[in-house]
Amino acid sequence: METRTLNIPPEVKREIEEFTAEVERLNRGKVDVEDFKRFRLQQGIYGQRQDDVQMVRTKLSTGRMTTDQLLCLSDCKISNFIL
Repeated sequence: METRTLNIPPEVKREIEEFTAEVERLNRGKVDVEDFKRFRLQQGIYGQRQDDVQMVRTKLSTGRMTTDQLLCLSDCKISNFIL
C-alpha cells in the first residue's frame, strides 16, 4: 500500500508529541513507571495480561471512519511504544 499524507489536526499532533516526549523520559529514567502508567492510561494505551502486549484505544470524531482512514489505521504497527 502506498504511503498517504495524513491530515492530522494540530491538537492531535500535540498529543502525539507529548506522548513521544513522555516515552522518551521513561526510557531515560526521568519518570517513574507508575506515573507513566497513569499518563498512558489517560492517553488510551492499556496493558494486557500478556507480556509486552498493549491495547490502543482510538478516538473517532462522530464515531465514523472513511475507507482511507480505516486502511491507514490497519497499516499502523506499534513496537516498543513507537508508532
